[in-house]
Amino acid sequence: LQKQLQTKGQNMVQALQAKYQKVQEQVAAGGMSPKQQEEEAKKLQAEEAKIGAYQQEMQQKLAKKEADLLNPILTKVDTAIKAVAKENGYNAIFDTGTQVLLYADENMDVTALVKAKLGI
Repeated sequence: LQKQLQTKGQNMVQALQAKYQKVQEQVAAGGMSPKQQEEEAKKLQAEEAKIGAYQQEMQQKLAKKEADLLNPILTKVDTAIKAVAKENGYNAIFDTGTQVLLYADENMDVTALVKAKLGI
């Protein structure tokens, strides 16, 4: 998907570059009035804006596709971690590589105790 979207984006950029070069050649040859140059500049700016919008859309599509593919895997892993914790009586499970908490027994939540100590 990423390659397809990038190819389309590259084609858009190449088309814009070709149009820009054509306009430059016409200007250099004296074939455009200042008003025509201004109109062509506006058209090129509009094309450039379309490319920018496409790039944003491309990033959104890629993020959605990634989430669509990863979420089922992450859900399966999370379910397995919780099952292992409960089966083995663990109160917490950490990823030692990233030091991220992957599971914590809900009974270990001390938020209320901390708030009480702070007088909140």
